[in-house]
Amino acid sequence: MKRILLFVACLLVFACIISCKKDNNTVHADDEDFLRSMAYFNQSEILTGNMAVAKGTRDSIRIFGQMMVNDHPVLLATISSLAAASGISLPGGPDSIHQVYAQQLSSLSGLSFDTAYINSQVRDYKSILTVIRNEINNGHRVQIKSFAGDILPAIQSQSDTAIAIAVSGW
Repeated sequence: MKRILLFVACLLVFACIISCKKDNNTVHADDEDFLRSMAYFNQSEILTGNMAVAKGTRDSIRIFGQMMVNDHPVLLATISSLAAASGISLPGGPDSIHQVYAQQLSSLSGLSFDTAYINSQVRDYKSILTVIRNEINNGHRVQIKSFAGDILPAIQSQSDTAIAIAVSGW
């Protein structure tokens, strides 16, 4: 009888280990949503950053746009690696909202472009900072949560720069 109980106890421990191991490999919706949101955000930053470099009339807008063009491909590559390691497929471009916005930006010029671009940056950074903080606080995969924590200071700094440009009037 003791052998049967020991056998059953071993089976339960083994089942628990397998279950825990399987759970660690599961991609949670929060983590997947975070990586997709970050992919959309970074792709949009690259697209509109290129527009700011080409169409911006103020030095601050062109410089900020160049920073987006320089910084966000590196972040996107890391996001893509994390997604691939987690079995998550990412979108190939900005989401439909940012695509429409990019079309609207492309029709603007001069001060109208500069104002619309920097105001959109302030809005987008506020939104993505919320997404990053949510991942830090509620994410499940250690690697993804760690990435969110690692990028928070840089994204916050870019947000602060966008706000400073918008508030100072350039």
